[in-house]
Amino acid sequence: MRNAARPFFTHSGGALGFAPVTLPPLPSGAVLDVRECPPPGSLAAARAPVLGGRVWPAAAALCRWLRLSRPALLGLPVVELGSGTGAVGLYAAALGASRVALTDGSAEVIDLLRANATRNAPHHSAVVSVSALRWGDGNDAAAAWPQAEEPPAAGATVGEMRRTVREHGLGVSTRGDFRGKGVKDAVVAACDGLSECSTPDSSHAAWNAASEAEPAGGLVLGSDLTYFVDDHRPLCDTIAALLAARPLARAVLAHQRRGLLFRGGRTPGDHHLDHFCAVAAASGLRVTAVPGAAAEAASGAAGENVSLLEAVAMEMLSKLSLERGDSCTFFMLDAAFVRKFPGKSLPFFQEIRDHFVTDEPLIEVALTYADVVKGTHIETTLAVSHRWMQPDDPDPDGEQLKALKGFLNSPAGKKIERVWIDSACMPQDQPKGSRSAEDAAAFKRMLKEVNRLYLGTTVLILLDMSYVSRFWTQFESWLSMQYATPSGLKPAVGTKNERHHIVCIQNAAAQAESFAKLLVDQWANKTPDEAHAFLSKPDVTVTNQGDKDLQLPKIMELDATDVERHRWQCHPGVVGRSPVMREPPCDPYDGS
Repeated sequence: MRNAARPFFTHSGGALGFAPVTLPPLPSGAVLDVRECPPPGSLAAARAPVLGGRVWPAAAALCRWLRLSRPALLGLPVVELGSGTGAVGLYAAALGASRVALTDGSAEVIDLLRANATRNAPHHSAVVSVSALRWGDGNDAAAAWPQAEEPPAAGATVGEMRRTVREHGLGVSTRGDFRGKGVKDAVVAACDGLSECSTPDSSHAAWNAASEAEPAGGLVLGSDLTYFVDDHRPLCDTIAALLAARPLARAVLAHQRRGLLFRGGRTPGDHHLDHFCAVAAASGLRVTAVPGAAAEAASGAAGENVSLLEAVAMEMLSKLSLERGDSCTFFMLDAAFVRKFPGKSLPFFQEIRDHFVTDEPLIEVALTYADVVKGTHIETTLAVSHRWMQPDDPDPDGEQLKALKGFLNSPAGKKIERVWIDSACMPQDQPKGSRSAEDAAAFKRMLKEVNRLYLGTTVLILLDMSYVSRFWTQFESWLSMQYATPSGLKPAVGTKNERHHIVCIQNAAAQAESFAKLLVDQWANKTPDEAHAFLSKPDVTVTNQGDKDLQLPKIMELDATDVERHRWQCHPGVVGRSPVMREPPCDPYDGS
């Protein structure tokens, strides 16, 4: 029996004892009229129509996020996977998406989808389509993207054009910076003042200009699609195909965490989520938590155990980085050289380069911001955050090298193949005035992008008594306790993305646990706004005040909420933009 033959209930009615789920109201105050289809018998006997014919908490959470992120949605095409009732896709249409494709692989809910789409047409001006799409079936998933309507045939009359607009509900532009002039606006302008039987010469030009003005991005949406692990592979393959078809698109999924362990308590892990992320990586997707206040507010409402996930194509991240020339080459030390180095402290860069020719310890590594987001170098590369103990010598007593070797030879450091430490990996001006013009240019180039290292590698913090009062070291600590996503930073401490290690040295070693806890408590959960406010204080000292003056404004560019708001409505140059570090007025870069 198909869903059309079963009685429909509103989404607030509930069924089989499930708690009713209420969608958030639209900005206008109106509420979508989304109907559900409850089962005629047992849950097991009617798996597809029961699961697909209900509105679940994950859908409500995703709708809340869409509303809070509305500026980034306006004018975009949307594909909803596993639509079921169509609640999320229809909500996106009502918020200003240009075209929405509601798709589902179950024939049982297609009629329900069509009925809900028709019922909610008064709430939007988007083009909404309904189609069957089975994941990973060998179908052309890319074709699921809603296509722009064809203009009327050449020579169409004003009456025919207006009828086409009415029949297709073609989108109206509400803000010129998102869609340019909408199709409906263009047709109205071209037909203005003409009779029903006349033929406007400018109709096609206006129509095509409106279509071309649509943003190049898009959204793939899905709620509660990760419940069955057997579906993960075809689902990820379908998402990958959709993202490949629209390079600047992304997928946002609402994952419902289930089980007794989640009810009022914490769980050590989420098997469904872990499995999905692993399968996604094998499909060429990078899955991260959606950052920003909007995601936190949307997923935390009403005690719902919902995680909002973002998936982007890793290949496209790399491609965009290459197209923008977003690659910076750093010198790094072979970790084997560091492990066996016999001296008390590491020499400066120029000495290593010029006098250790046989060992060839220096390795050139190109690092893109896409690499940072993908975590390409985290397992094999170590960046060291430390303080220069003297202006002309970072490690006069060799304690820093001793701590570094200890870490590299520990279980946590055994996989490290390359080490970056400023004094040995960047050309130094020691003694003053000895650095060549070529080396000075290389220093400036690397310094400009050095923060990529603290965002995209494992970080070893060598913590001494003065470390916690210095500007540069605390900035590096903050970066090391975040992880990068395509749309901003997210706290890494306490998650599987945690990648910093703290070794206390000098006098701090006597109270290592206390000092380490102080540092983590200070920086683990600070937003860019909070990091900016903290580092602005006069008790956070710096050798050159100019360093603060240059760096503090740059910290604000890492605001994940701001990136989330603008990331997907901007040109490709904004994608994966790296926070930029400017050269401080004085050398050396001393980590202070």
